[in-house]
Amino acid sequence: MRTLLKGFICDEKFSGITRGALLLEDDKIIAVEREITGSACAGKVITFKDEIIAPGFIDAHGHSDISALAAADCFSKISQGITAEITGNCGLSPFPVTPANREHLNGLYSNYGIELDWNDHASYCREITRRAPALRLYPLCGHNTLRAAVAGYEPRELSAQELQQMCALLERELRSGASGLSTGLLYVPGCFAHEDELLALMKVLAAQNKVFTTHLRSEGNTLLESLEEILSLAVKAELHKVEISHFKTAGKDNFHKLDAALELMESYRRRGVDVRFDRYPYIESQTMLSVALGEAYSAYGDKELTALLQNQQEYGRALDHLRSLRDDAYWQRVILAGTSHDRYRKYSGEKICDIPGTPAEIVMEILQQSAPDATLAAISMSPENMQTILRHPLCCFGSDGNALPPDLRFGRPHPRSFGGAAKMVRILLENDIPLPEVCWKLSGAAAEFFALDRCGALKCGNYADITVFSPEEIDSRATFRDPALPAKGIVLTVTGGTLNFM
Repeated sequence: MRTLLKGFICDEKFSGITRGALLLEDDKIIAVEREITGSACAGKVITFKDEIIAPGFIDAHGHSDISALAAADCFSKISQGITAEITGNCGLSPFPVTPANREHLNGLYSNYGIELDWNDHASYCREITRRAPALRLYPLCGHNTLRAAVAGYEPRELSAQELQQMCALLERELRSGASGLSTGLLYVPGCFAHEDELLALMKVLAAQNKVFTTHLRSEGNTLLESLEEILSLAVKAELHKVEISHFKTAGKDNFHKLDAALELMESYRRRGVDVRFDRYPYIESQTMLSVALGEAYSAYGDKELTALLQNQQEYGRALDHLRSLRDDAYWQRVILAGTSHDRYRKYSGEKICDIPGTPAEIVMEILQQSAPDATLAAISMSPENMQTILRHPLCCFGSDGNALPPDLRFGRPHPRSFGGAAKMVRILLENDIPLPEVCWKLSGAAAEFFALDRCGALKCGNYADITVFSPEEIDSRATFRDPALPAKGIVLTVTGGTLNFM
C-alpha cells in the first residue's frame, strides 16, 4: 500500500523546510515533490498543518542491543521519534561470544530473558531479523566484549598471540557489517588495555574506514589527557573517523576544560582525523551504583562485588572506605536511580542524602543485596557547557539509553531513554538553531558519519523512516521519579513504512 504524507518537509540537503508531499511504498520513499497530485496515488493520505515532516531521528549512542529484542515495540525510542540506533557502545556488544565471555554476558543481560545463543555479528543480526524490532539497529563491536572473548575479564596485558586473535575477530565482525569498534576504557576489561592494543585495533578499523567510538578513560580530572591518548593513536593508525561518546566535562573542577577540549579536537581535525561527538541533553549521568566505591573497587564486576560483600569483614572494609571517600557534598549530587532492594525501592528517583539513614550505609546495603541492578545518577555536569556542546556543529544526538517498553519491567531507566531526543530538539529550538540544522543533528549527522545506507534524509530510494513533530510542543516529560513518561509533540513515527507511533 502507498501512503502519502503532506505538510512541511525537511529537504534532503537539510537546507530548508518547504511545504510538499512525501509518497511511501512498502519500506521506501518513492517520491518527494512540492505536490504529488491527488490522493488517488495513495491508499492512505495524512495531511499535517504546522508539524514538521523530518527524517527519522537516529540515536548515535544507544544500548538497545538486547532490550530491543526483548521489547520489540521499542516504545521508549519510537515514541520520541527515534527510528534507528547505533548500538554496541561503551565497549559492550552482544558479540563476539565465546566460552570465555558467554556466561558473563548472559548474566549481564539476564534481566531481559534472552539467552545469547549466537556467536558473532552475523548470527546476532539473524536474531534481529527474526525478532523484527521496530527500531533499526546498527551494531558496533564492543572492545570489552571482544577482549573478553579472547582473554576473559582478568586484569592483565594480552600476549602477542591474543592481540592477533582479537584483531582477526574484529576484522571478521567488520566484514560482516559491524559499523565500527566502541571502547569503554573506564570499565573491565577495557581499562586494562594499553596503547599498543588500541593502536592495533585502530589499524584494523582504518583498513576498512570504519568508525572508532570511545567512552574515554576519564571525562573529568584527566579529560584532556584521555582525549589526547585516543586522537594521537588515531593519527598513528591513519584512522579517520573518531566519535567521542557522551562528550562532557565531568565534575565542577573540570568545567573550565571545555574550550581546551574543543580546541584539541579541532587541532586533530586539521591533522586529518574527522573527530566528532554525541551528547544527551542532561547534566545527570547514570551508571551503576557501585561506582560510588571509586577506583579501589573498579576491578570488580557488579555480580562479583555483591558476592564479595557477603563476607562481613570485606563489607566493613568497603563501608569504611566509602565513608572516607565521599563527603556530604557528594551525596547531595547523587540520585538513587533504581534498585530492587525491598527497603529502598520506593526511594528511586530521590537524592541519596534525602533517604532516611546514612548515605554510605544505604549504598552498602543495596550493593550487598544486589549490585547488578542498582544504579545512580550523578549531577556532575555544567548546564552552560551542555548548552555549548549541544549547539556545536560537531555534536549529534546520542541518548546513552535503551529501547524499553512503556512499563518498568526491565528496571528504572534514566529519563533520557524516553525523552532525550525530544528534549534535545526543544533545547536547540530555544537556542535559535534553525529547524533544518536541528533535523541534521538528530538524523543526518549520524547517518553520514556512520555511513548508514539509505538512512538519515528524506529522498527517493531511502528507507521510509520518518518523524513528524510539532516544533511548538516537542519536549520530554520523563523525570527520574517518573522515567517512563513518553515525550510530547511527536505526532507520527514511521519505521520502514510502518506507522509505529501516532
